[in-house]
Amino acid sequence: MHSLATAAPVPTALAQVDREKIYQWINELSSPETRENALLELSKKRESVPDLAPMLWHSFGTIAALLQEIVNIYPSINPPTLTAHQSNRVCNALALLQCVASHPETRSAFLAAHIPLFLYPFLHTVSKTRPFEYLRLTSLGVIGALVKTDEQEVINFLLTTEIIPLCLRIMESGSELSKTVATFILQKILLDDTGLAYICQTYERFSHVAMILGKMVLQLSKEPSARLLKHVVRCYLRLSDNPRAREALRQCLPDQLKDTTFAQVLKDDTTTKRWLAQLVKNLQEGIQLTDTLEQMQQGTLMRKVKSKSWKKQRYFKLQDDCMTIWYQSKRTGKIESAFSISDVETVREGHQSEVLQSLAEEFPPERCFTIVFYGRRGNLDLIAGSAEEAQCWVQGLRQLIEPRSFPLTSSLVSRTWIRDWFQKADKNKDGRMNFKEVQRLLKMMNVDMNEDHALRLFQAADKSESGTLEGEEFVLFYKALTQREEVLSLFQDFSEDGKKLTLLELVDFLQQEQLEDEGTEELAMELIDKYEPSETARARHALSADGFLMYLCSPEGSVFNPHHQVLWQDMSQPLCHYFISSSHNTYLIEDQIRGQSSIEGYIRALKRGCRCLEVDCWDGPNGEPMVYHGHTFTSKIPFREVVSTLGKYAFKTSDYPVILSLENHCSIEQQEVLAQQLKDILGEQLLTTTTDGRVPTQLPSPEELKHKILLKGKKIGRLEDMLDGPGDEVPDVSDDDNGAEVEEERRRAKKDKESLAQALSDCVVYCKSVSFRGFQEARSHSRPSEISSLAEAKARKLIRDAGNEFVRHNAWQLTRIYPSGMRTDSSNYSPQEMWNVGCQIVALNFQTAGTEMDLCDGLFSQNGRCGYVLKPPFMRDKETVFNPSDPSSWEGPGPTTLTIQVISGQQLPKVANSKDGAIIDPLVRVEIHGVPADQARQETKYIENNGFNPRWDETLQFQLHVPELALVRFVVEDYDKTSRNDFVGQFTLAFANIKPGYRHIHLLSKDGTSIPPSSLFVHIRITEPPGPEQD
Repeated sequence: MHSLATAAPVPTALAQVDREKIYQWINELSSPETRENALLELSKKRESVPDLAPMLWHSFGTIAALLQEIVNIYPSINPPTLTAHQSNRVCNALALLQCVASHPETRSAFLAAHIPLFLYPFLHTVSKTRPFEYLRLTSLGVIGALVKTDEQEVINFLLTTEIIPLCLRIMESGSELSKTVATFILQKILLDDTGLAYICQTYERFSHVAMILGKMVLQLSKEPSARLLKHVVRCYLRLSDNPRAREALRQCLPDQLKDTTFAQVLKDDTTTKRWLAQLVKNLQEGIQLTDTLEQMQQGTLMRKVKSKSWKKQRYFKLQDDCMTIWYQSKRTGKIESAFSISDVETVREGHQSEVLQSLAEEFPPERCFTIVFYGRRGNLDLIAGSAEEAQCWVQGLRQLIEPRSFPLTSSLVSRTWIRDWFQKADKNKDGRMNFKEVQRLLKMMNVDMNEDHALRLFQAADKSESGTLEGEEFVLFYKALTQREEVLSLFQDFSEDGKKLTLLELVDFLQQEQLEDEGTEELAMELIDKYEPSETARARHALSADGFLMYLCSPEGSVFNPHHQVLWQDMSQPLCHYFISSSHNTYLIEDQIRGQSSIEGYIRALKRGCRCLEVDCWDGPNGEPMVYHGHTFTSKIPFREVVSTLGKYAFKTSDYPVILSLENHCSIEQQEVLAQQLKDILGEQLLTTTTDGRVPTQLPSPEELKHKILLKGKKIGRLEDMLDGPGDEVPDVSDDDNGAEVEEERRRAKKDKESLAQALSDCVVYCKSVSFRGFQEARSHSRPSEISSLAEAKARKLIRDAGNEFVRHNAWQLTRIYPSGMRTDSSNYSPQEMWNVGCQIVALNFQTAGTEMDLCDGLFSQNGRCGYVLKPPFMRDKETVFNPSDPSSWEGPGPTTLTIQVISGQQLPKVANSKDGAIIDPLVRVEIHGVPADQARQETKYIENNGFNPRWDETLQFQLHVPELALVRFVVEDYDKTSRNDFVGQFTLAFANIKPGYRHIHLLSKDGTSIPPSSLFVHIRITEPPGPEQD
């Protein structure tokens, strides 16, 4: 009995073929002696036997025999010695696999067994001989049969493999027939939504596909093939369905597809002609954009508004480079100011700022819009002459900032950056640059280069020998300029041939230098896939020097541990166990005496992840409470607007609770209004009772309070009075508590009742403001839902006199610290000393840049920027002995050593407002902020006249006794021997978030915004103290 006795009944279509014969040949596949003939016969019959696939799949040993045929010729691939006979035989086996791949009953199993992967080595071959060409074509046929089925599972499977790069390689250099099948496979992947999204997900993937298609169009214009052209056009058409790809195709669609180059080839092919017309139409749909931009380039007269009374007409104009907008006074014609598109964060339509809201009756919303800039730069409020003009600018600006939607990879950052520089230096705007213009550019870029060296680089890049650089030549020049010797020598230390890092060499580097310990091989594969620009190297799992540099400049090569950038901490502990990002006088965007109050202050703070905001409320006209800094000249905003803004922006950056710290100076009548507005506008978001309806024995967690807004303010009586019946553990009045204390509480409650509206009091649940009367008294009441606010000087005195008690107090109750009233310039105190004793709500003036805000941004840039950072375990224990000022209270075997080798700097920005030709003399300072014993700073020497690629190669070393509390700040300054050094850039992060090894530090400007591509290159080593000796 043969092994196929149980096969599925064969339909009558087999009548003309001897059924027994088929069974016999399938059986003969198992035996090496009879296999060759059986392969030949079955491959001839595969069209006429509809159920051949299930018969092959379900018969014992058959698929294994076919795979053995494939594996047997691997040795003939490299070096390429494949004969015609070998090729024919294996192609017969492939033909049978194609039959299995296309049959609905066997397809899923075929994919689950990962059989296509056995064919990939054939697709990798490059030999042009007939046997290899035939082998590639037949292998492509198997994949083609899979995609023809239009099944989602096929696409999902293929996207996890390297089929796209393999097809692209064949499309670039295969025979016409192979190119056609490979392009068909790509077309089928693109036609699937997942496939299209995958290819357009990163700029690298998209640009690789677009580049190969572009080369094919060029080739086809010389050697036409209607069949191949059809698939190429269909690929382009499908790409144009993706908005980001469409944007990019406008720039890079080959001219031959726009003119009449292919008219002759396509004269009888109506389908392809229709596709081509549709493609051009898709790309033109964005061209109304060009009309919009042209209109913006002609200029528009609009009102620039600063206040209800300050409304001046200004003439706004988009420059020809589409990168800058300048405006001039209508009266004097003098150019007032200019800004770059890259400074614009977003555009808001309508009355979306207080100034425009105040003019709502005068100007309709459709004529108004606000341009919002990155960082601390003030917004620009504009009123256009008509709704159409406003729309033109709103849409135009959005289109201009939209192309940034391709995730900016380092290669793209440097490309946009190069283009910006080119346009700045190309004085006569002829799109070319002579040597004189290049020299001026170098000065602008902070490079002081010897003229001979610059000329050598210039001539090497001038491939066309025209005496000028254009387009790609300038990119070449820039690349030679930015050659990183220090990275190259590191690369060569690990690369045996000096040209590439093999997968294993990269793994060695990651383990030995970067101290990556988990899943290093997967990480290495991932890095090659992500950062290796060369397709060939990627396919061979190797990393070139370019790819190595891209990895080092990427988030994975950054000093900040990427695993800590996302939410990585336990969010289910009581609120008092976290440091909470907190702002003081949130409504101010300038100083405290004359500054402007603005809801923009709230929007900016919330966008930065701030979770505790302050509102100063005073009685306003018409029964409407106002927010401003009392008894000063600051401007005023209605409380209602602050609450609306809070409702809108509270949870855009973080899901975790917001605490609204209410400084209430209102009459009882207007307090009723406060309570009503809070409830009406915030609705469910406002927390008005405990999470479980009982008296809390500890504070709830950020997790339990997600999407809730908590009011911090005074409250009449105790929390338990407003809850139904006492909870499990209401603090008793114990025997030794004489009645005097209870009496004192009643007296206070009565006093509060006279000055506080009950409705507002009821909105306060977990943050009842109480005066601080000492740690002893707080502990005797033990009410976790109470909170004290202390001025910075009072807090400092407590830290000095009772450091450990302060830490213990903060393990169970919240404390808020605020700046001294003497800081009328809105300057800040150092938050670090307050965090050292576990104070959670350390309120800073967010509007004032400087070291203090750098520390705040540095601490809260981790944990998904959610505004909450878990305190170390020794600060969450009510019985802790820790005191930041007393080294004997610290547990642990000894100090951790942090060794930082400052190697080099890249493209450091010039100092603001410096002279035209000035070049900086940079030095790097590393500061440790932590417990007093850890506070330290060390700096490198300065490098004269080089902000472009300074090399320091200096090592700084620090001892950290309490690393859990330490923040590390890297500062670059321009050395000045006669006056104070100027600030150039900085980056601050918690010690716990540092990744050791060779790392880039991406610098930030004074107000915390990024300034690509400025960075420092360092090597970091962290040496833990030896643990206790084992017996």
